[in-house]
Amino acid sequence: MKSKIVINTIGSLGDLYPYLAISKELKQRGYNPIIAAQESLREFVEPEGIEFRAIRPDVEQYFSRTELVERTFRPDGIKFLFSEVLLPHLQDSYNDLGEICQDARLLISHPIAFAAPLVAQKTRIPWISTALAPASFFSAHDLPIFNPKLNLQGFPLWFKRLFIQFSKFSFYSTSHPIQKLRKELGLPPAKDPFFDDQNSPDLILGLFSPLLAPPQPDWPAQARLTGFSYFEPIDYKLPDELREFLKKGTAPLIFTLGSSAVEVGKTFYSESAMAAKKLGERAVLLTGRNLGNKPSDLLDDTIIAVDYAPHFLLFPFGKAIVHQGGIGTTAQALKAGKPMLVVPFGADQFDNAARVERLGVGKTLFLKHYQTQEIVLTLTKILNNHQLLKQASTVGAQIQQENGVAQSCVSIEKFLSNLELKHLR
Repeated sequence: MKSKIVINTIGSLGDLYPYLAISKELKQRGYNPIIAAQESLREFVEPEGIEFRAIRPDVEQYFSRTELVERTFRPDGIKFLFSEVLLPHLQDSYNDLGEICQDARLLISHPIAFAAPLVAQKTRIPWISTALAPASFFSAHDLPIFNPKLNLQGFPLWFKRLFIQFSKFSFYSTSHPIQKLRKELGLPPAKDPFFDDQNSPDLILGLFSPLLAPPQPDWPAQARLTGFSYFEPIDYKLPDELREFLKKGTAPLIFTLGSSAVEVGKTFYSESAMAAKKLGERAVLLTGRNLGNKPSDLLDDTIIAVDYAPHFLLFPFGKAIVHQGGIGTTAQALKAGKPMLVVPFGADQFDNAARVERLGVGKTLFLKHYQTQEIVLTLTKILNNHQLLKQASTVGAQIQQENGVAQSCVSIEKFLSNLELKHLR
């Protein structure tokens, strides 16, 4: 009988794809992976031949509302997401995940799958947690940037450690649903419910490249970096009209806001199109399902707008990638070896943008400055910076040599083998 492995994730496509890639590889290796996530992700999982089980809440009902997406991108948006969207349904999430994990050999969890630690501790199922982005590791040696007004990189180490403790404490007031359920389950109170307690004490897989964030002295000892886990199905294709556009001219600028920020793009695409025209560049706009994003009056034979195209197929055709800084989009742009202009909206996107700059492969333009003239000036600097272009290509070649999916599965199998050895002793 194949070992059942439950993978619990939540969020956007960027929160699904790494786990879907790992699931497909685990299935190839003879395991029975099950993705447990919100109902709206089912349509992306089952066509890949992976079993799907739904877990409440279905956050799509929240993030299909523009005002709530905007709310999550404010400075306190992470706290809002936790307290108003996820934690009110913690009991439901726990019940659903607990049922799915019956007879499972292993549980693997997303960083904000808050029911996962409770299920693991209550049922004693072996548990591996994950980190999708460097910001998940709150390191004083490599402090993440969640707010550009609070860039403390140059401050003394003692101050950054104090800041981390204060930041964690500021979330503690919203942890009541977690502490309440823990008490009902007979579990001890969580000391750090949103951060350290989301980490497995046995193994944490960092699903990103060490080029973006090398390991730090204060990372958990059980953390292992595997590299990005890219989901790149061989049967995915670019839309016909886009393929024809790419054949007809020079490499275009590519403008995308991923699968979350695209819901609140506002003037991003019109400003992008006008900037491309001023630069004399062709452009591809990935505008999503929001019809208001498409600047129809600016489209012509040099600028095309499509709802969606797989980044892994499109980005290699680009001259430069302009994006929101989500970790999934950033990963694909890095692998494509293309220079980047990052326009962060919120959450870990500010930190990812800063890391792109430090790596020497792109620049940041904050949303409030994202206007035609500033876009033109910044992209001109990027496209004329031969060192940056060379570095982007070099980094792309290095990341293409990493195999995060295989490395993750090797770590998972080694973890399971060690469990078997302990059981035999």
